[in-house]
Amino acid sequence: MKNIIKYAFFLITITIASSCGVGGVVSPVGANACDARAKDYEAAVAAWSSDFSNVSKCNAAKAATEKLINACTLYTVAQKKVYQDQLTQWKCN
Repeated sequence: MKNIIKYAFFLITITIASSCGVGGVVSPVGANACDARAKDYEAAVAAWSSDFSNVSKCNAAKAATEKLINACTLYTVAQKKVYQDQLTQWKCN
């Protein structure tokens, strides 16, 4: 199960990094919010990755992921739905 979570994080991170990079051209306001949330996300995931059994770090990573998804304006409605569905399945127990 943890391998699946790690793989999902990897895919989300790659997707977020690639979409936020183009944001400055399409929507500077959205890109700034996306960039700020991406930094928070990276910090939360890095902290959690050092201790996967820590529930509070897991919850912080999940919250940072959700904020990032909501902040980045470059995601389509379908992409946001996929990410939100994955977040609902993400359990920190």
